[in-house]
Amino acid sequence: PTAQFYRVTTDATFPYRVYGAQQDNSTLRIRSRGPGGRGEREEEEGRWVIHRGAPGGGMTGSVGSATPARKVQACTRGLQCCITLCHPADPMLNWNDLRYFVALANHGSTLAAARALGTEASTVQRRIAELERHTGQALVHREPTGYRLTAFGQLMLVQARVVEQAALAFEQQIAVARREVEGVVRVTCPEPLVLRISRSPLLERFQARYPKLRVEFVMSDQYLDLAQGGADIALRSGDTDDEALVGRKIGDSLWAVYASRGFVAQHGAPAGLDELPRFPLVGLDESMAQHRAAQWLRQVAPDTPPVARNNSVLGLVNSVKAGVGLAPLPTALGDAEPELVRVLGPVPELARIWRVLTTAELRKSPRVAAFFDFIVDEVETLRPILTG
Repeated sequence: PTAQFYRVTTDATFPYRVYGAQQDNSTLRIRSRGPGGRGEREEEEGRWVIHRGAPGGGMTGSVGSATPARKVQACTRGLQCCITLCHPADPMLNWNDLRYFVALANHGSTLAAARALGTEASTVQRRIAELERHTGQALVHREPTGYRLTAFGQLMLVQARVVEQAALAFEQQIAVARREVEGVVRVTCPEPLVLRISRSPLLERFQARYPKLRVEFVMSDQYLDLAQGGADIALRSGDTDDEALVGRKIGDSLWAVYASRGFVAQHGAPAGLDELPRFPLVGLDESMAQHRAAQWLRQVAPDTPPVARNNSVLGLVNSVKAGVGLAPLPTALGDAEPELVRVLGPVPELARIWRVLTTAELRKSPRVAAFFDFIVDEVETLRPILTG
């Protein structure tokens, strides 16, 4: 083998640190200095070293054809000690390999087993080969009509089915535990996001998994304080510097500048950002002054006061649809409105990350963990909802 591990232990009375040795027939001659003599040896291409031992020393030498689990006498400076070379245990079994073995036994071919498992035939072949390497014996014979279990394979199949049944029982217990999670999960996010989530299959799938849990949305474009009980979980885009929160990225938040089709027909559209101040703009009021869209408008059009102000992003959407003026909007909302047209962007300065957030303490709660983990699992479904 290219990398085998042994434990080398000398007698407790051995007073010298082992730093080198050479095996000659049945005698292991050890060069040593100082106290010590316990460590782990790695054999690789005939070389070995001590990995653990008393501080300050190493061990190197030639092992020749050392036999596992064989005791040899070691002599050094007139003192006798006994060193046992123990063959290492095999790496831990990958329980998942048993699934492939049982599927192959059930279906008779790697192709049929792969279809049953939702994977590739090459994956089934690779996992069976790894299981055979671990057991040290052939489990199957390949024949023109498919695969046939060896006598050893038939013996192992009985035990593999026991493991399979135990795994299924484990999964069933998880399902029971999920159904027993109950209560209310309060989720804060912008109002438009609630509308888009409600029109998707997300909540229906969550309810099927956790029938005793109820989701209650707290709609707000402002950041609620989760640590103070404003909500249990936040779906939030933008910068977050609250060290009390933990979270995961679930998508990207992209923004662009939009106008109504009627507005563009009457007033035209800006050719670039430098022309934006020449057009009537719709902005956010003082309650949303720190929102990135409000800050960006103040930067690109500092001398152009908004012709209308809103206290929510949904208000911006409605104002632009009414033809009041131009405004930056999330692409997920703007692109979904047939009456609107994107005139600039996406705007890199307004791009942010969507995250699912909660506090470290709430993350341990079964009801909060259920929704948090569900959202992370459903990232692919969430992405078009968040980004458009």
